[in-house]
Amino acid sequence: SPAMAETKTTTPQTRNQTPLYIVCIALLVAVVLAIVGFVGKNTANQQNAELTAQLEELTATKADLEEQVTAMTAGLEGKDEEITKLNTLLENAEAVRADLENQLSSAVTLSTDTQAQLTEEQDREVFFSKIFRIYASVLFCCVAGVIWLCRPMMHLFKAEYYDGWIFVPFLTLCSMCTCLNQFLNSIYVVYKRSTGSLVTMLCGAVLNLILNYCFILAWGPWGVTPASFLGLLLVFLLRAYSTRGLLEVDFHPGWLLLNLALVLAEIFCIMRLENWVIPVTVLTAIVCAINFREIFSMLNKLVGKFLHRKKE
Repeated sequence: SPAMAETKTTTPQTRNQTPLYIVCIALLVAVVLAIVGFVGKNTANQQNAELTAQLEELTATKADLEEQVTAMTAGLEGKDEEITKLNTLLENAEAVRADLENQLSSAVTLSTDTQAQLTEEQDREVFFSKIFRIYASVLFCCVAGVIWLCRPMMHLFKAEYYDGWIFVPFLTLCSMCTCLNQFLNSIYVVYKRSTGSLVTMLCGAVLNLILNYCFILAWGPWGVTPASFLGLLLVFLLRAYSTRGLLEVDFHPGWLLLNLALVLAEIFCIMRLENWVIPVTVLTAIVCAINFREIFSMLNKLVGKFLHRKKE
């Protein structure tokens, strides 16, 4: 029949189009896969390029870091050298500081010793000055008293010896100068300067010889006494001057000159005046009054020591 014939005809056509569809679908899939693959390849290439760029940046960064590390290492080496130098300088500074501390300690010790020596020297000067004043006071009083009593005392001896009193005044002064010279000689002994003692004594001896020759020719045997006094006085003056470099003793020159002038006036009165008793007595009293404080101080100490020993 015609309907069946159409049906038969349609079925083969449909069967013939099925491979075509399959091919089209396969092509479509292939195209899609190609497109997807192309897009994926481009994406991979881009990622690869990006990764390559990042790798290059990392490589450059690494190189920079290596350079920085190298520079830092060199800097650290330089710092190590500087630190070593600084340590050396610090050690030197410590050594200098220690040396300065030692020097300062030595200076302090030296200053302390010097101060102690100065204090000891000042105490020694005060001691010698005080002893000299008391010693000279006693000597002047004794000289004035001996001169005052020399003529009356000669009456105790035979008449032939009476004229010997004229030798007494200056011989008494010679004894006083000898005592004072021995006192100053102790300064040479303390400081071990015996040469000064020898030189001053030689100067006095030379002057004594010269004056003895001159005065004996002029005044006979009596000339020995003033010559000896002047020789010993020169020794005293030389020692008083030379010992100033060793120990500054306060000689009270005004006081010494006053006492010496009074004693010489006493000698002049007793040898030149017929009525010598009153002037000589007054001069002796003045000498004792001038030196009363020192004499009283000495006697007070002696009596105090004597009473202290007696109590013991």
